[in-house]
Amino acid sequence: MSDERPPINNVAALANVSRFAQLVITTQNRAAGLPGMGCFYGPAGLGKSTAGIFGTNKFNACHVQALPFGGTKKLLEMIVLELGLRPTKTVSSLFDQAAQELARSDRPLIIDEADQILSDKMIEAVRHLHDQTQVPVILMGEETLPQQLRRWERVSSRVLSWVSSTTRLLAF
Repeated sequence: MSDERPPINNVAALANVSRFAQLVITTQNRAAGLPGMGCFYGPAGLGKSTAGIFGTNKFNACHVQALPFGGTKKLLEMIVLELGLRPTKTVSSLFDQAAQELARSDRPLIIDEADQILSDKMIEAVRHLHDQTQVPVILMGEETLPQQLRRWERVSSRVLSWVSSTTRLLAF
């Protein structure tokens, strides 16, 4: 057995970098009163995470990769650590740390593999981070992420832009 992974389709990866960057720009430059969440979704292996890493560097974003374990506390700890802070002990104090630093730094928050945070407590914590800080929050995940997010009206109504990693670009 080989640990080699097939190479990412470079054309798809480059197109996704462009799509992702435009999504971040759209949420950053939104008109007053508009929601600032975005959703970047599509099948595995097309360069979504590569685009997210590029966006993290380009926009000085706070980027975390959600895990299928640990719950809200683990997610908030990862955000706080990525923001360069020492995590506190309780969920409420972790939330306050994350919200204060995101608001202060005005950094976008990118959550890769957001399919892993689709529980009531976790997705509501992310929504509250968005509402309190008004920073762009980009949720990245598999192709069913938009349909899954519709379960939470208070979250899906805050998504300004839904961007598929498989949308065809027009050639000129």
